[in-house]
Amino acid sequence: MSARFVSARERLSWAEEEIADLERVTRDFFTSKPYNPVAEPDDKGVYEIHKIKLVKPLPRMLSGRTIKTAEDLRAALDLVAYEIAEAANCASTKVHFPFCRSSGDIDSRLGSACKNFPKEITAFFKRLQPYEGGDGLLWSVNELCITSKHKLIVPVGTVVGPLEFSTLKVEGTGQFYMPWWNGEKNELTIARTLPGTKIEYNLQVTFNIAFGKIKVVEGQPVSPILHALLGKVSGIVDRTEAEAIRIGLFK
Repeated sequence: MSARFVSARERLSWAEEEIADLERVTRDFFTSKPYNPVAEPDDKGVYEIHKIKLVKPLPRMLSGRTIKTAEDLRAALDLVAYEIAEAANCASTKVHFPFCRSSGDIDSRLGSACKNFPKEITAFFKRLQPYEGGDGLLWSVNELCITSKHKLIVPVGTVVGPLEFSTLKVEGTGQFYMPWWNGEKNELTIARTLPGTKIEYNLQVTFNIAFGKIKVVEGQPVSPILHALLGKVSGIVDRTEAEAIRIGLFK
């Protein structure tokens, strides 16, 4: 193992452990089957809406694990920047990885967060495009660190295979939907029938968690995105070390 960026790589290890814990809690929660089939009257009281509804809230620790993962990844990048600064004899409390809002801000951000860094390192950081409109996945690390935990993680239900009605009796008009997930109500809508209609159906549903209203990653499954972020940051750590060795900053 390299003797450089030890603290940064430790934070990467922590992030990997957080992701594994998040996956375990998610799996255990949905294995407990926290959902029920329900039939509720529609807004006008004319029809019954048949649904599969999530009846338990997501464990709060899922948001906490996600935020902690992002914080570990952000810390790893800042630790890389600080070790570069130490090697270049320009360390200060203002040293950080140069996340910024737009491409127009990157030069000024490099001038403050990476002041007096070797030009090859600042050029490398600039090529990473750590801003909105640049490398969106990398930029989302910073966004996840500063976002509110409210609605950070949301449940998602998806149907596996076709909807099969083993027995169906319709008294009057009934409408059977392609099942669709309502993220506001945490429910999967299946059918609309007249009150008293009896339906029996076979439906396989898979539940998971996705990101809420977070730019770049909104609606995407949490675990694969966190793994992708871990891989991206780990790659930046390795490539920064390689560049520092190439220019003679590290021996």
